[in-house]
Amino acid sequence: MLIIDEHGWLRLPQRVRRQAGLRERVRAQPSWGKVELVAEDLADSRAPVATPRPAPADKRYATEIALDRVTKRFAARDAPVIDDLSSTFAAEQLHVVAGPSGAGKTTLLNLLAALERPDVGQVWVAGERVDSLGRDEAARWRQRSLGYVSQHSTLVEHLSAHENVALGLTLRGFTQPEAAERAARWLEWVGLDRLADRRADRLSGGEQRRVALARALAPSPRVLLADEPTAHLDRVTGRIVIRLLRDAVGQAGTTAIVASHDPDVISAADTQLHLR
Repeated sequence: MLIIDEHGWLRLPQRVRRQAGLRERVRAQPSWGKVELVAEDLADSRAPVATPRPAPADKRYATEIALDRVTKRFAARDAPVIDDLSSTFAAEQLHVVAGPSGAGKTTLLNLLAALERPDVGQVWVAGERVDSLGRDEAARWRQRSLGYVSQHSTLVEHLSAHENVALGLTLRGFTQPEAAERAARWLEWVGLDRLADRRADRLSGGEQRRVALARALAPSPRVLLADEPTAHLDRVTGRIVIRLLRDAVGQAGTTAIVASHDPDVISAADTQLHLR
């Protein structure tokens, strides 16, 4: 006999899960007088099909991202948010920028995305010195090289999951047929192909985060930036997102920079940069 606790959680012994072939995620199918648990293979066997990895010749350096003595402040009299920071990040790894709130994690991501400019220093990303780009040049560079996932929902609520991913691709210049094909492929990769036609505002928080990840990865960016990607998620759902981030690095050849204070994200990273 299995007991449901006061929070509604059903805990399955490891022996039972192993015998049933269940892994980390199951789907509950209720009917009168019973609930059937069905194994749902989320991402272990799902690899992006025909997703191009950056060719070695396309990389100018073994280091994909570099910060050289970067300082950033938002008012002349304020203390710098980032002060004389130098760091490098290797290609095709999962890197975490950690630190408490106010340490400058989001500011650092904005500098890497050329959304902010440093007061002092240089920022190199994907072979470009991005701090020297003009506004239009930076926009074109982001379009061809960068994916971004926010901790907040940035989906269009009245559009379906598929339409949200396809719209992001269309705005980047993909044709409608290719956008539709890529959207379907990447929604399958994040385990949401069965929910592709569901409106974004009817998805759970974890499902919305996975749609946002599919949208960021669908153009095959060299660099993925993610700001607190597990924020506001329960730990099980957060671990699914972490596994997808690791798969994006290992299977799609993306270099991921993740700002997070989540211990699970930090422990999963290849490298850690701690901001004070």
